Amino acid sequence: MNRQDKVSWEAVVEEIAMLPRNLSPNSYLVSLNKIMADLVRTNSFRSAILLLNQMKSEGPQPDVFTYSTIINACAKRGDIQRVMNFLNEMIESGAVPNVITYNSALDGCSKAKDCVNAEKLISDMESRGIKPNVITWNRIIDTFGKANRLDVAIEKFQAMKKSGEVPNIKTYTCLMSAAAVVGNIEKTISIYDEMIQNGIQPDTVIYGSIINAYAVSGKYEEAEETFSQMCSSGISPNSVTYGAIIKACCIAGNLPRAQEWLKRLQNDGLVVNIKIWSTIIHAAYQLGDAVLVKQLYEQALESGTVNPYKKKGSTTVLDLHNFNVGMAIAAVYKEVSALKKRQVDHLIIVTGRGQKGGDPKLKITILSLLNKIGGIKHSFTDDMKGMIQVN
Repeated sequence: MNRQDKVSWEAVVEEIAMLPRNLSPNSYLVSLNKIMADLVRTNSFRSAILLLNQMKSEGPQPDVFTYSTIINACAKRGDIQRVMNFLNEMIESGAVPNVITYNSALDGCSKAKDCVNAEKLISDMESRGIKPNVITWNRIIDTFGKANRLDVAIEKFQAMKKSGEVPNIKTYTCLMSAAAVVGNIEKTISIYDEMIQNGIQPDTVIYGSIINAYAVSGKYEEAEETFSQMCSSGISPNSVTYGAIIKACCIAGNLPRAQEWLKRLQNDGLVVNIKIWSTIIHAAYQLGDAVLVKQLYEQALESGTVNPYKKKGSTTVLDLHNFNVGMAIAAVYKEVSALKKRQVDHLIIVTGRGQKGGDPKLKITILSLLNKIGGIKHSFTDDMKGMIQVN
């Protein structure tokens, strides 16, 4: 069946109805599992859940493949609560999880930076006699690394080697990224040296981790030197690599140098992603250069990678929930100016999502800015949470 990005439940029911009627129970289960895998592959999550529920109520009962597939889908979405719920449901149903199941669950922990559930999964694997493979160890290390628990990530790395599993480039990438994000240059270089000694050649991501370690410490000259070494070795930089260099310059307060690297990135035909725009615009904001903030924000909009706007009739919705303060202020200034000129009739500013309305600090900052600008009315109520209405 030729699926589109989203497959409706009705389409799934039709596909099931077209299966041969003389299939054995095992063959029928295999066919449903193939449909399940296809639904997950096409991000048709709701239909996948409905299929799982139908299998539980009407049969055949879900097996290890069924549950591993749905756990993997939840993990990719970062929904660790559902990952753990389905794993528990799987065990209660009598289906026995395997290393693939646990690797999928640990992927969810990595995305959610959930060290507590990662430890539970490791313990459960041990109690069931399931030996972790290199993927398991990589995801464990990545979980603790992303949670800024470098010491534990290193402990897990040592345990991996002690178990007999051989670290691969992904292992070193996870560990170096963990060291880099906290600015531990010495440990980043130490891990890199071990990797080279073990015969693994660095790639763009590895070099990016070293550059990022220097960036966090504001050592842009060392970051630039590493960038040159990478290029000399025949490895082409990507947007992430450039972004780390730009971050290094911004943290060091050298905005002109950051702009030079921004220009170089653009000349190389690479995309300036929203993270890079946020970094350099926020740096300009921190330095108090309002003119440059405005110019950079206009460039970001023109690039097409930054587009926080949605139109609802005569109302413009400005979604700032992924913006840092500098980017948010630039966006608000632009839209309030348009509102004053009546180029926009109504404006709703979204400062956060979820039940708590996101980070209250951003909302307070925007409200303070609106009061400072003056000449406009703005309001919010408790039920609006992370939204401000401007007229």
